[in-house]
Amino acid sequence: MADEDLRQQLVPGGGGSQALALAPAQGGFVELTFPEAGSYPFVSHVMVDAERGAHGRIAVTDR
Repeated sequence: MADEDLRQQLVPGGGGSQALALAPAQGGFVELTFPEAGSYPFVSHVMVDAERGAHGRIAVTDR
C-alpha cells in the first residue's frame, strides 16, 4: 500500500484510526499532533504483549 493510501485510510475527511491494516512484513507510519504538553500512554492491544512490556508513555513538552 502506498503512503498516500495509508494517509487516506487514517485521515478520511479529518478523522483518524486506532489501527493500521498492515500485511505481514509490511511497514507503516503514524503522524501525531498532541493538543498540549503532557504524558500520553500507549499500549499493545494484544494483552499478553502488553503484560510483557509492549506499552509506554510519550512525554510531550512545550518548546
